[in-house]
Order: sequence, then structure tokens, then C-alpha cells
Amino acid sequence: MQRKRIASWLVALSDPAGLRPSLPERRLRSRDLAPLCRHAEVHGVLPAVAANLREAVAALGPERIVRVPAGSCPAADDLGAALAAVEGRLRRYKVFATLLRCQAEEIGAALSEHSLSAAVLKGPEFAERLYPRTTLRLYKDLDLLVRSQAVPEVEEVLERLGHVPVRVPRGRGWVNLGCTWRRPDGRGGVVDVHWDLSHPLLVHRMSLRFEDLEFQEPQAASGLLRPTASSLLFVAAAHAATPHTFSRMQCLWDVCQAARGVAGPVDARWLAQAAARTRGGIAVVAALRLGRDVLGDDACGALLARLPQAALLRGAGATVPPRLWVGLVTGHSVVWPNSASGKARRLLFRWLWRRG
Repeated sequence: MQRKRIASWLVALSDPAGLRPSLPERRLRSRDLAPLCRHAEVHGVLPAVAANLREAVAALGPERIVRVPAGSCPAADDLGAALAAVEGRLRRYKVFATLLRCQAEEIGAALSEHSLSAAVLKGPEFAERLYPRTTLRLYKDLDLLVRSQAVPEVEEVLERLGHVPVRVPRGRGWVNLGCTWRRPDGRGGVVDVHWDLSHPLLVHRMSLRFEDLEFQEPQAASGLLRPTASSLLFVAAAHAATPHTFSRMQCLWDVCQAARGVAGPVDARWLAQAAARTRGGIAVVAALRLGRDVLGDDACGALLARLPQAALLRGAGATVPPRLWVGLVTGHSVVWPNSASGKARRLLFRWLWRRG
């Protein structure tokens, strides 16, 4: 019962677009607040949950949010303590995100000087273009996408900027699709240089390279290329499906925000063609379905209706029946990724995709 209560509130409060007009009827209990915030942090949606929780308290009153037994501390006290604890954690994330943005601009300017094309994907790009405030989207590193033939020159630039390579252990069957760099002085974060955004175990089933995306003009400040709105959605879906196997709600909200047109209108025709060309149909279809069914996002459902789902699933290089993909990753396995059933379903999702 507690899990259902926390899950319903987590989904309702994690929308980066703001507080939803309808909240769960069943109120939280005082003991739910700490696990709700911890779970929101694990999912990467703590900023939105905290902001929407404050708005809900101001608009509806603390008693609408938290039910406390007679004789206990008022609901306002419990909510105030929970939000105060969250604020300290969010402050650290904000400081680190500022360092990463400065690091991205420095790298982009240096690459531009050497006429090297690159794009910083996911973290800062999603935060700036898909969210109403950049502080609503957490990230801990930089993901740089470049052409495979430009990797040696990009590595030379990073070395001149004081970065050193990091040796990352590779598991059995992994295909090397990128390299990792960091600054030994601790300034900034880890920089992952990718020439393919697919998961190392799934690259033979799906390959998403620099050449597969569409880009706008480079940013004036950093010289980095900016993916189009349609490319942003494709990257968000691939990121949610391949490395994370839908274990973080943050990834689904990235997809939802792109589907809502926050970064601009999505070209469904280009998206379908790109997904078919890269065999990424499973990622796109599964992400949009989960956005519609788990997060209740109408924009995901509308975009999904415009895509040839059956054709995308058939062309994804997997022989698994489409109906199995529909029900394999459920809302429970998304919201509670560390549960036994959640882990099993997501592992099976990746295994079938890999073996299909």
C-alpha cells in the first residue's frame, strides 16, 4: 500500500511542466515523505518533485498532501522539514551543473577553433532546451558526440585542455563505442566522448551515430552543434531504452518534454525514417508508450499514433513479437526499478533485444 501511495505521488509531482491539476486522492503519510524524496533523487526528478510539492502546499494546504494522526506534529512541520533537507542536496547539484556548463563551453570553443564538429548531448542540452528552468534537470557528466574519424583530433584537444583519459573496465561482449576523460585537478566532471550512442551490448541491434542526427546552427557562445527537436527526442528515447532500460523516470520525462514540442515541433516522418535506418524503433516506440501509459502524457500518445509502430518494431532487427515488447516493461518496473520483478523485466527486455 505504501509503495502504491508513493508511486502515485511521485508520478504526479515529477512533471517538469508544473503541478498537475489533479493529484492523487489518497494522501501521503508523514513516514512517506523521506522515501518519496529519496526515490525522486534516484530517478533524477527531485527538483521537479520539490518545486511541485511546494506549489501544492501553497495552493491546497499541507493537510491536502499529508495525513497525520491526531496528536502528532502538524502536516506543515513534516513537509517543511522534508523540503529543507531536499534544498541542501539540490544546492550541491546546482553548483556542479554550473561547473559542467562552463566546462562544456570551454571544450566547445576549443573544438570550434580546430574546426571540429561536436555536440554535447543529454544533460546540459536537455536541461536548457526541454525544461522551463535548467535547474529542473539533473546531470553529473558531459556526453560529447563526434564523428568517429574525428576522435583522435578531439582527444588531442581535450589533452591540451588538461584532461586525462580514464580507463573504464569493459565487460564481456562489450564493443568500444566511446572514451572517458576527466581533469585531475577536479575542476568540472567526467567527459564521455561518443561516436555511437547505442549501448555496447546492443550496437549490433541499434547504432546511433553523429551522422544519423540532424543539427541546427552551432551555438554562438561555444561553437557546439545543437540537435533539432526531432533529434533530441530520438536521443532521449535511445538514452532511456539502451543504457538505462527505463530505470529512471528522468529519461521518460526527457522524452515527454520533447514530444510536447518544448524544443520545437517534432517531425514524425523524419523520426520514423531515422528509427528505421538505425534500427531504433524499439527504443522510440517503447519510450513513447511508457510516457503515455506510466506518466499519462497525451503528447507521447499523439506522436505514437502518428508513427508506424508495427513497421518500426519489425524493422528493429528483433524477432520478438511486438505484443511482448508492449507488456515487458511495465509501470511498476519503471517506478520501482530495483524491485525483483522490475529488474527481471528490464533485464529480459535487454536480453531479448540483444538476442533477437
